[in-house]
Amino acid sequence: MKELAGRLAALDPDAGAALHVIVYFDRLVEGRAGLESLVRGAAVLSGCPARLVDEARGVRIRVGADGIRQDDGGPVDPDWMSAALVPDGVAAVWLERTGPPNGVDAMVLERAA
Repeated sequence: MKELAGRLAALDPDAGAALHVIVYFDRLVEGRAGLESLVRGAAVLSGCPARLVDEARGVRIRVGADGIRQDDGGPVDPDWMSAALVPDGVAAVWLERTGPPNGVDAMVLERAA
């Protein structure tokens, strides 16, 4: 798989980065990683802080781009990209990017949610 990812990245860097995201989250799921690990992966792979908010269950997890948990992020900005954890649900994973999205943001959100 690593060889395929390397060849793909050489041909198309965005596709290679997307494959890296898929493999990363698949490994987390296979290892039954917890919510904080999923949010940490979203933050590190996207290069910006990420958070999971589920008010109904009282869950709020925020991790900086450096992979360190930081629960002091203030309110969610509706302009940030997000993905609901369930279709039409309120609980979501958010990427706290203030500028335009990078090439893997949408894939990171899809896989994290």
